[in-house]
Amino acid sequence: MSRFSIAVTGVVMAGLLAGVWWSAPDLAAATRGTDAVAKMCGTVAASDRAAGELRLITGVGHALRVVVFRVDRECTIRFAGAEGSLDELARGQVVVVAYRATPEGYTAETIETSRPESEPGQR
Repeated sequence: MSRFSIAVTGVVMAGLLAGVWWSAPDLAAATRGTDAVAKMCGTVAASDRAAGELRLITGVGHALRVVVFRVDRECTIRFAGAEGSLDELARGQVVVVAYRATPEGYTAETIETSRPESEPGQR
């Protein structure tokens, strides 16, 4: 291959990659307000039935963050397959939350944990 064809190939490839990068969809924005459900795994930091809120500690790269979920009456909560309530979630329990991103924030659809509820006093 000549230097010219190598240079042309490099320019074409760079153009293609730049086009793909610039046209990549914003998946988070694309799912906001739609029927798309995402899942997040984390550790319960706090749960408040009165406020209808669950605070979850989850990892992002090498950092931790607290994510707040709205939990309404339609949310299904399961402990090792058995139905439960937000009051029964104990601090430190590992859960998987299926949620929807809305303009108001994250809304939990289901909350599941494989561990049975904790002993009283361990919240």
